[in-house]
Amino acid sequence: MTGLDPAEHGWWLASRSAGIVALLCITASVGIGLAMAGRVSRNPRLARSLMALHQQTALIGLVAIAVHGIALLGDRFLAPGLAGIAVPFVIDREPLWTGLGVVGGWLGAALGLSYWIRQRIGAALWRRLHRATVLVYVLSVAHTLGAGTDASEPWMRVLLVATGAPIVFLFLMRVQPQPRPGPAFRRFRVAEVTPESAAVTSFALEPVDGKRLAPFAPGQFVTVRAELPGAGTRLRSYSLSSAPDPRRHRISVKRDGVFSRHLHSVEAGDVLELAGPSGTFRLDRESSRPVVLLSAGVGATPVLAMLHALVEERTRREVWWLHGARNGAEHPFREEVRELVERLPGGRLHVRYSRPEPRDRFGHDYHAEGRLDAAALRELQLPADAVHYLCGPAAFLDELIAGLRARGRSRRADPERAVRGRRSGERRRREHRSGRRVLPLRRQRDVGLELPHAARPGGGERRRSRGRLPHRQLPQLPHRRARRQRPARPGADRAAARRERAAVLRAARRRRRARRLTLLAPRARTRTERA
Repeated sequence: MTGLDPAEHGWWLASRSAGIVALLCITASVGIGLAMAGRVSRNPRLARSLMALHQQTALIGLVAIAVHGIALLGDRFLAPGLAGIAVPFVIDREPLWTGLGVVGGWLGAALGLSYWIRQRIGAALWRRLHRATVLVYVLSVAHTLGAGTDASEPWMRVLLVATGAPIVFLFLMRVQPQPRPGPAFRRFRVAEVTPESAAVTSFALEPVDGKRLAPFAPGQFVTVRAELPGAGTRLRSYSLSSAPDPRRHRISVKRDGVFSRHLHSVEAGDVLELAGPSGTFRLDRESSRPVVLLSAGVGATPVLAMLHALVEERTRREVWWLHGARNGAEHPFREEVRELVERLPGGRLHVRYSRPEPRDRFGHDYHAEGRLDAAALRELQLPADAVHYLCGPAAFLDELIAGLRARGRSRRADPERAVRGRRSGERRRREHRSGRRVLPLRRQRDVGLELPHAARPGGGERRRSRGRLPHRQLPQLPHRRARRQRPARPGADRAAARRERAAVLRAARRRRRARRLTLLAPRARTRTERA
């Protein structure tokens, strides 16, 4: 409509403009919500951006709906009254279509405000209620076509078709029946058995049914199920040690425990059962910052998959491969890693042997003698803005994490965390290799320092909240589950942890004492005044 005098029809024009903004915002919010529900993007960073945009457009739409109705109160020609804009189907002009708009406005307001009480009603119930946002969109379109003054305009019809087609498509994708998931475990045939070191062997596994494998994120793990003689069915998790391949998976297992010894007796042609891949310890491919891959022993398996992925995508990022081993006989993937690093324009390789043998060649097999510790990292002068991915024994990780934090990098890039130590973790109910009893994977409730991820060398990550250190490695108050663990072994690191824990307890007591004194001070002043 054209030729209107703004002075005479100002309130109506304001209501009309707010209605168009409300329609656009509701359309965008519903479309983004359907896209997120259909998991159009599996990129966590993009998912967070979509969530923020979904919330912002919904909030702007609710405000525009309120302005759309309130502005009509000033229109002396329509004169709907408060009841006309608040109560459905009582207005004189187009009561049906206007009433549908009022219902849609109240429904949108209720769904928007329910976001703030979702913790009270429960996330599951809130998600089910949130599906009614599609109904808000349908009611807004019906109101626009039935009562809107621009319904007959060509530009409005083009707008509704252009915005409605994606929503209809996403809605159909959302409601169509999903294919039934296959069995949790699939049968895989051992295609190749490759010794990587004196204790580590790699197994190339191909699906028996011949179907293509879904891609996985470098750093994830699979769960292996096997029948052990005299022990029944057992499950163990092992990191995938190669780049995603639609034809096969590769796991690398250290001979350390009953289950791993059973796997080391497997030959080509045998059949294993695998589930997965899964896990949140993964390479961030969206970042452009330098990458530092640190590992020790069989902890190289998940970061090796990350190295493969970086080579395949021909990254221009600076990539550092740092590895610690006892000697050349216990150094897995030596030639494979050297070839991969040479293919990277910004590749850097540094290996340290703690006890090199005479046959180990300095400068070729290893580059320095000693342990890969915090002092070694200071000597190498790693990039200050690098992202660190760590996997290895517990003592190795504790020292490196402390060293990185001491250099002030914890605010920019927390190191990735692995939680296996020396022991195999294949004894009954033990999933931690440091010699301390830990609850089964599904029952762990660790508390402590937040870190981005948690991985285990040769295996999967602990299924718990993101990257929390075990009880005994923290100067925190003892948890009731931690009290059931075995007493700590003597050693310098244990003594330091006990001293640090004692210092934290003393500081807590001082804070409680100061709080009590603060509370008692007003009472003392009152008594003095009375006296």
